[in-house]
Amino acid sequence: RVFLVAGTAMNLALQCRNLTPAGYPSSAAVDLDVPAGSVLVIAARGGHHRNRLLFALAGLEPAQCQTHSLCGVDLLAPDRRRRRRARNGSAVISHAFPLLSNLSACANVMLPLMYHRRMPRRDAMAAAHELLDAVAFKADRDALPAFLNQDARWRALLARALGNGPPILFLDEPFELDSVEEWRTLADLLLAVAEQFNCTLVVETAHLEFARHHADQTIYLDAQGSAVFSCEQAFALTNRHTSWVAYLRRLGTYTHSHAAI
Repeated sequence: RVFLVAGTAMNLALQCRNLTPAGYPSSAAVDLDVPAGSVLVIAARGGHHRNRLLFALAGLEPAQCQTHSLCGVDLLAPDRRRRRRARNGSAVISHAFPLLSNLSACANVMLPLMYHRRMPRRDAMAAAHELLDAVAFKADRDALPAFLNQDARWRALLARALGNGPPILFLDEPFELDSVEEWRTLADLLLAVAEQFNCTLVVETAHLEFARHHADQTIYLDAQGSAVFSCEQAFALTNRHTSWVAYLRRLGTYTHSHAAI
């Protein structure tokens, strides 16, 4: 993976110093420099810890920190219009922000295009179909979310998020599918989308195979502390947090089927 470089310093999509989600001790503070175009994975024993840190990094939940910026925009600046200076802002894909239940999959993707980008309806519909094609959406595009399976709903959420060309995608546990083959298909899709739309991925997940093969940095977080590892460190046998089998056991997700991985 090639990172963008400006002068002698990397172009950073996300930067923070001593960021601590509200309610966590100072030992859980996180220092991050996330280069544009990279993949950051948030891992933890419980989904609650992962989710809190993801939302804190995205600026959606309160956190204590010395510095916090997204694509060069200081989130601690007093000017509340600061986010308008970012390139279309970041996007969050989460169960907390589902598809609108009374609109079809296609209409859900169209709506932000019409509202944020002021597209005419005909242009928004054409753009929505292109976005659904980009995420390999194969279900009925005129169906309501209640009639879509979990995979189709997630792909529609991804298409909706990509509509504004976000430089950063924050993803709340995308790997909740049944089969390992579906996990791999989704991982390939995320990487392809990140390359096509030139965006950075921040993924909170317990799916460590994705972290092992694709993460440039991995964060381990629990109620007592946090640690940030490079791709070389994250699954080293000497790493007590994230050696492959040991970490799966810590998560309570280790099975005999992982032994052959």
